[in-house]
Amino acid sequence: MLPFLLGQSRNPFLLFGQKFQWFEEDEPLSSADVVLLVRQNKAYAAGIRWSHGGNGLPSFATFPGAYAYRFHSLADFLIDSQGANLRLFPRKNAQPALLAFVLGRAMLPRLLHLRGITCLHASAVQMGRRAAAFIGPSGSGKSTLAALLVKQGNRLLTDDVLPIYLRKGQNVWAGPGLGELRLEKDSARLYGLYDVFRPPPPPMKKWVWTPPEDAVQTKALPLHSLCLLNPVMPLNQQRAEIRSVGGHELFLMLQRNVLWVHNHAVHALASDLNCLGVLMRRVPAFVLSFPLENAGLDAAAHLIRENGLL
Repeated sequence: MLPFLLGQSRNPFLLFGQKFQWFEEDEPLSSADVVLLVRQNKAYAAGIRWSHGGNGLPSFATFPGAYAYRFHSLADFLIDSQGANLRLFPRKNAQPALLAFVLGRAMLPRLLHLRGITCLHASAVQMGRRAAAFIGPSGSGKSTLAALLVKQGNRLLTDDVLPIYLRKGQNVWAGPGLGELRLEKDSARLYGLYDVFRPPPPPMKKWVWTPPEDAVQTKALPLHSLCLLNPVMPLNQQRAEIRSVGGHELFLMLQRNVLWVHNHAVHALASDLNCLGVLMRRVPAFVLSFPLENAGLDAAAHLIRENGLL
């Protein structure tokens, strides 16, 4: 768990390449890039018509100048429509670990989206002076693959959330992001990572590894390659395979893994589309298919090294 996400300190902190700072509602504000405000008053919610999420998803609402997310029994989050600030309305008995998880892996990436910074649902490691990213939905093996590669001596750039920046000359830079990895307990044991992962604080279920400082890259790196992970059943595929991908297929894969807020946020969506277009032109992309079995991700990691993606 990243302690600065809990608001226990008023000192500015860096995350996703941005400077954040916590304030109470009545405190004078400083020049932080993004202001995080803790409020107890829920009066703002009066009269809001919530669109209720199903299957564990949060409720959502829009109103002039802001978007709101409601995680029942945890907190409400109010995000300025331009990404200037985020207001937090925690429930009285909100679990700190769950609050930090939702803030770091769900809310702050969407706030960055509104600031014109595209965030992909991806993990990434450093290779030389560049980065390799692994993209895919939850359960596709992003964190496990990144953990295997970090254990083998590569540096972690981020887990789960990868900010993308376009620099002069339309160069694509990635990260930095979250310096901790989360795995299911069985996956940590299966891939020989059980010795570095630790049990999570309640009510979290995935085990956590915070690599030592020298194993975490805290600066953005040029993005060298994109691997779109495609785990398949062993009956359908017996070995790991890699192929290049582009065009419409690549765009759909990327679009499904962008963290965004609402189709009314036209400026942010336009920025995402521009970013994805440059990404597709500038960064080699591959689909990495591997069987869902013990040796599947080991074989995938071998293919990544063998094809010069690391």
